[in-house]
Amino acid sequence: MSYEYLPDHISGTTVHQSDTNSHSNLAVTNAENLLLSKTESPNEPDYEQNCFLLGQFYTEQQQPDKAVTTFSKIASSEKNASVFARQAKYQVSILCFDQGLVFDTKMNPFDELEKLAAQSTDLFSVCANYNLGLATFNGYNPNIPSGKVLEVACRYWLEAAGGDVHQLSEPRNVKALDIFMPDAQKSLSQEEKELNFYKAMAQCKLGQLYTYNSELRNEELSFFWHTEAASNGNIESQGCLGVMNLEGIGCRKNEKSGLYCLKHATAAKDFYAAGRLAEYYYKNKLYSHCISISKPYAVKFLLDTKCNILDQVRTGAKQIHCSESFAVKGAVLCAFYFARCVEKRFYDVKSLSENDENKDDEDVLLEGFSNDDIPIKIYRACAEIEPSLMVEMQQLKLEGIV
Repeated sequence: MSYEYLPDHISGTTVHQSDTNSHSNLAVTNAENLLLSKTESPNEPDYEQNCFLLGQFYTEQQQPDKAVTTFSKIASSEKNASVFARQAKYQVSILCFDQGLVFDTKMNPFDELEKLAAQSTDLFSVCANYNLGLATFNGYNPNIPSGKVLEVACRYWLEAAGGDVHQLSEPRNVKALDIFMPDAQKSLSQEEKELNFYKAMAQCKLGQLYTYNSELRNEELSFFWHTEAASNGNIESQGCLGVMNLEGIGCRKNEKSGLYCLKHATAAKDFYAAGRLAEYYYKNKLYSHCISISKPYAVKFLLDTKCNILDQVRTGAKQIHCSESFAVKGAVLCAFYFARCVEKRFYDVKSLSENDENKDDEDVLLEGFSNDDIPIKIYRACAEIEPSLMVEMQQLKLEGIV
């Protein structure tokens, strides 16, 4: 659970430090003093807004105790009518959980989030339900016994996802082309777009939850929720729909739609989609396409350290709100299939000419290696990063499937 999931129109107003160290401390001090002067009295103009900004400032400065104290000035208000008061209550709950703070011995962060989640169906309610589901799924909700984790997490995410499955699943004749940048999204306000964004986060989690080996497993529902999330712009669900369409998981096989979804998600920097797209091209003997997709990832596995590779992949996944574990698997798949192309001489380092106009930066980096060294080094790097996946891939290789 993290305060990362904030409405942009509020979190975007926070105070940032200067890039220059010599001016940074002065800028921070001036910003703090300015906000403090505007929060001395509840009668000050825009008091609640300035209190929220000061609390957010302390959060960014990694001073959680001050942040909780400041947020609580307006979060404890009986009215809690303004957007800033409700957001402050949300922030107090998240910070108390994340930092293990005890601001009020009577306060349970989960109870406070429950109250927020139940108040309405606005943006904060969606965020609260999403985070409650995430914390419950990861085993951090003290109010939920272990045997009820999936069931309760599912309930929270259903609330955040917006709805009634039966109502949402009314026939709409949705095609793969319709779920990317739908016309309806263009006319929405910024706040409405943000609401759809956070709903999509929960919808994607539901899509994943219904594929796990549990009593909740339902591939048709998984496909449904990934479609909902993808139509709201969720990149991870777009990639999942690609795989599901290609393999007929929860739907009829549709190679055209599956390929379209994977291409779109890959263009949006989804590592897992890129890995599955490289796999598709390799298995269909479109080796030049496979090489084009996988080569940038493979070069990193050849030249960089395990720590740096994992850091880059996980950072990239966070930036587009995708699962880090799946991103790592996707990067490994890219590296593996590129190494396989080199091993079978579909890509030949020796054939690269110095004057070849099609040679790119990755080709230049690969020139110092031999066709025999590249696969071995990449396989070793893949095995260090994702050993279980590489055992599976090596078995497929031995059986002549790849």
